[in-house]
Amino acid sequence: NLTTEGTLTGTFDPTSTIRSTTSVGVQFFRERVEAAASVGRKLAPGSTTVSGAVKTEGSESVGERRRMGIFVQQQLGYRDRVYVTPGFRLEESSTFGEDHGRESLPRVGASWVVSEEDWFEESFAGSFLQSLRLRGAWGVSGKQPGDLAALRLLGTQAVTFQEADVIGLTL
Repeated sequence: NLTTEGTLTGTFDPTSTIRSTTSVGVQFFRERVEAAASVGRKLAPGSTTVSGAVKTEGSESVGERRRMGIFVQQQLGYRDRVYVTPGFRLEESSTFGEDHGRESLPRVGASWVVSEEDWFEESFAGSFLQSLRLRGAWGVSGKQPGDLAALRLLGTQAVTFQEADVIGLTL
């Protein structure tokens, strides 16, 4: 497994009551799986290895997937109380397939720190709550398909047909 991430964030205040924070980042993931298996049938008495069996079978597989995501978000804060944060993520994965392209994942969030308002401390809620923040968000998310979802492959597999071992195909 390989995971690489990086984020850059810049902040500036266009006015005394508004703060602007821009974040840009990238993520890269790579996963590679290799497997080998062997099966022995009709093991001779006293034998402890697959090679001592009358019938042996073996298989191996290699799978790899890669995913890369790039994102940008812009947060605007008003008086350190009200925040609006639109964002956008672009993802590409080796499992999406050639015809699918990239995934676009927009989002927007908003929050209000009610407990920072002058009237909150004097209210009924202010007598028993130290902090109150209201939040809301909307966004699109994706689910990454399985390792071989983009590939259409025929594999071979030994099968027994009419008491004889023959080659079969699997999708």
